[in-house]
Amino acid sequence: MSRGLNTHGTIVTAVQDAVMFDLSVVPGDGGRVPIRVAGNVMVNVQKLISDIGRGMIAGTLSLQGDVPEGLLSRFTLYIDGSVPSVSSSADLKFESPDNMLGRALGDMLSLLEKAGNGSVGDIIACYPDPRYRLPIIRDLISLSNDLDGLPLRYSADGMKRGLFRPASVVPSLLDKGSDSCFGDIRGILRTSDGDLFLEMKDGNVPFEFEPGIRPGEDPDSLMDSPCTVGGRIRFSGTGDIERVTDVTKVDRLKELSFDRMISSDKDLALRTPLVVNIGYDSDRNHWTIGNRPLGISISKRFLDDAILEFHDQFVFMWEVYDGNSGKDGRDDDLDDDELQLHDYIVSIVKDEE
Repeated sequence: MSRGLNTHGTIVTAVQDAVMFDLSVVPGDGGRVPIRVAGNVMVNVQKLISDIGRGMIAGTLSLQGDVPEGLLSRFTLYIDGSVPSVSSSADLKFESPDNMLGRALGDMLSLLEKAGNGSVGDIIACYPDPRYRLPIIRDLISLSNDLDGLPLRYSADGMKRGLFRPASVVPSLLDKGSDSCFGDIRGILRTSDGDLFLEMKDGNVPFEFEPGIRPGEDPDSLMDSPCTVGGRIRFSGTGDIERVTDVTKVDRLKELSFDRMISSDKDLALRTPLVVNIGYDSDRNHWTIGNRPLGISISKRFLDDAILEFHDQFVFMWEVYDGNSGKDGRDDDLDDDELQLHDYIVSIVKDEE
């Protein structure tokens, strides 16, 4: 796999396995592109890819807090001399990749199309959570400003090709949308002076029900248990969850499922979602997360930390068993229990392209 940038003719060429996405600034009068513009475009594209990836990682892992920087390294593009220069008229080879970088690149091209067309509503609909929408919009504004009036051509074979032109509509995106969104948050249900709140890693989050609405299960029976609260999530100016209003549900959180397993250096797509059981050790005030067939059981103070550790352990086990496979895909040194675990892990992970 190579990921690279070049500045000869094409401003950004991103190669991911058999995937090639092409971005190039269309020269103005004189047929040249100022190196200042080319350099700024590189920086802006990298920032945009990383911020798109941040939201993708958070959603895939069901994280509620900050995404660890180590997980974002997969979205880094590099200056790589092995990547050939590709002219804007070249036919590009594209195969839809089943990995996070390929998906982020595809989302970026879709964003450029929507922003270039002034499709404000579509962008807001794609990124309702302001924690991830606002950084992306700021990236688009920087890209639009730094193009210095020149259009940006984007293409990927099998996908739409087009031009992103610096548009006056882009800055207006900051004033659109809302500082809230409908969704679910997870935490330990607590009460204080009759008020309900969820205990979360970044603090306690109070919530209030929509008028006339009460949950099917009595909150008293859920007290001091892992719960999911669904309603309008309201954020502070710094992106922290302040409170949840218009709550329509409070459910006991028993399990989560993942369709990908992600560590700092691996991204494994699964054939079917992997279900993990969620629990809470009240004596230690720790979340527990586990999967019996895998023999993985994690105990952490906060749910996000338990999720990250579970993914790390799964990826470690996959690397151990995948790396110890013989010609028939199984290692003769494994005992019966290890062979059973090997077969289970191999059966749920999609083959790498």
